[in-house]
Amino acid sequence: MAREKNFYGHTQQEVIQQTLDAAKLEAVSLGEIVSDGQMFDLEGDELVAFVRKDILALLESGARIVGQSTDKGGEWAVQQEFDLPNDEAAEKVLQLWESGGRAAAFLAWFYNGSVN
Repeated sequence: MAREKNFYGHTQQEVIQQTLDAAKLEAVSLGEIVSDGQMFDLEGDELVAFVRKDILALLESGARIVGQSTDKGGEWAVQQEFDLPNDEAAEKVLQLWESGGRAAAFLAWFYNGSVN
């Protein structure tokens, strides 16, 4: 059964806000978002709903889906395949997660700082 608060006493909305704040300073991975949801004992459709809500909050705040640039000294670069309307980008990330499992958790990063 899902918890109302995570192990640290935070609500889902508080955790999403922490993710938004973190994404202003450093890139946040899909894996971190999934882990945050699991701290509420979410699984299956409930976990997917939490991850979707978090991704949409990030994208609506101006975060971009990024990856490390191979030609710019390892700086973050926008992943063009995710440069879509927010709901479509979120669904594409969720499909990647579903098809790639744990390995996909570090293929999508969210960053609200300067990118190339």
